[in-house]
Amino acid sequence: MTRSVWKGPFVDGYLLKKAEATAASGRKEV
Repeated sequence: MTRSVWKGPFVDGYLLKKAEATAASGRKEV
């Protein structure tokens, strides 16, 4: 995951969306 750090906001927003999707799905995957 360290290599994703330089992408900054793009990855952050992507992960946030994915986190919301998984949360809505009822699954907790990291």
